[in-house]
Amino acid sequence: MVSYFLQPNKLGPKGRGNARFLFLPEFIIDLDSKSGCLDDDVKADTLEVIKYMRDYFSVEPRAIVYSGQKGFHLHYPFPFPGFRQLSTEEETIRFAKAIVKTIEDATGVLTIDDPVSTDTRRLIRIPGSVHGRTGNLVEKIKEKDIMSYEPKHVVDVSNYIRKHGVASDLEKEALGYTL
Repeated sequence: MVSYFLQPNKLGPKGRGNARFLFLPEFIIDLDSKSGCLDDDVKADTLEVIKYMRDYFSVEPRAIVYSGQKGFHLHYPFPFPGFRQLSTEEETIRFAKAIVKTIEDATGVLTIDDPVSTDTRRLIRIPGSVHGRTGNLVEKIKEKDIMSYEPKHVVDVSNYIRKHGVASDLEKEALGYTL
């Protein structure tokens, strides 16, 4: 899920009205393979979720993004047709959990990562970035290419770390401190 907060510097525990929740502009469904790497099962499940969202909610994904490791992120505009914008973080979390459960019950798809798909505060990789553990490119793809998609490996992360050190060492060297 993508959320905007009017005062993100005042984020506190979820569900307490902290930081004045503004709105949810995009609903993101995270699908991850149970095998630990991208496989045909999660590809088929991704297509099934897209079909269900199209048929049941009359909504098309804004973007289909390979996550860089085990699956895909489906970005949907929100609110869906016929739905109102949600006004609180608590309401948004309840809505997301209900949607994920509806999809799982209706399709039998078990590869939706519920904690990520229903969390208003998760960070999500953006297209064009590189997954930090796999070295795979995070990229947008077309629905018709899901079943044939193969990850693009761009960095050998373990070799890079051996050669250049861990990120915190590089940050300290470049900035004088670690982020």
